[in-house]
Amino acid sequence: MNTASKPLSESVLRRLTNDAVTMFLGEAARYEAAARPGLQLALCNEAVADMNMLIVGAGADHGHFRHMLNSCLERQLPFLTIIFPEAGKALDGIAADLGLAYAVDFPFMVRDDVPLEASGNPDVEVV
Repeated sequence: MNTASKPLSESVLRRLTNDAVTMFLGEAARYEAAARPGLQLALCNEAVADMNMLIVGAGADHGHFRHMLNSCLERQLPFLTIIFPEAGKALDGIAADLGLAYAVDFPFMVRDDVPLEASGNPDVEVV
C-alpha cells in the first residue's frame, strides 16, 4: 500500500473542512448553516467562538461574504472566519472594515517534527 501523502488542493481541503464543520456542529440544538459558492457559514448559535464559523475559499462573492459576516456580528456571537489563501486578499479589506482582526496565517494548526516558531499578530492571544 502506498501511504505517501499528497498535497491537498484548495477545493478538496475546503470540502473536507466543510464536511468536518457540518458534522461537528450539526447536532447542536440551534445549528444553522448557509452556503454560497466559496462560502460556508455554520453556526451552533452558542457563545463559543470555535463553534461558529465562516469558511471562505476561492470564488467567494464579496457581497455574500459581507452579508455572512454581518449576520454573525448582528447576533453578537463570537466566531471564527477561516479564509483560505485562494480566496485572495480582496476580502481582507472587507473583514477589516467590519472590525475583524488578523490572527494567524493558514494553516493555523500543524504537527511537525521540528519546533514551530511563534508568528502571527502579537496583539492576538489564543487561549
